[in-house]
Amino acid sequence: ENDRLVELNMSNQNITELPENLGYLAELKILEFKNNQIITIPNSIEFLVNLDSLDLSNNNLTHLSTGFSELEDLNLLNLSGNDIENYPTVIDSIFSLNILNLSNNNIQFVSDNINNLENLYSLNLSNNNIEQFSGDLSSLININYLKKVLSL
Repeated sequence: ENDRLVELNMSNQNITELPENLGYLAELKILEFKNNQIITIPNSIEFLVNLDSLDLSNNNLTHLSTGFSELEDLNLLNLSGNDIENYPTVIDSIFSLNILNLSNNNIQFVSDNINNLENLYSLNLSNNNIEQFSGDLSSLININYLKKVLSL
């Protein structure tokens, strides 16, 4: 049954959009859609409350849906290699995040709300166009990997 699926890997499939009914896979813990052509994520992602790892790297995402704020168990979020220009503030409320990879996007500004991610121990913002970083990394006491914040 689909409601018992815990891992779904649809990488390298030339997928352009995710189905809205993705949220029905409530038991998913690992979701990988890397190396596709995805532009947007459906709001139904908010129903994947058991999700632990989400890899959407190397797609064509420009922003994240508000549903991301409901992913309270998410530990790993990989959004590297997309077309994100604005730091996705919706992730600032995912307090469980340990690993956040936003490298290789077009981000110019990082919100000071990144300080909320106190469980973060790996943050990769390399290869962006960051001109302003207003966060105070001293509050991220668990950080042991930080990759190039400013491209000045």
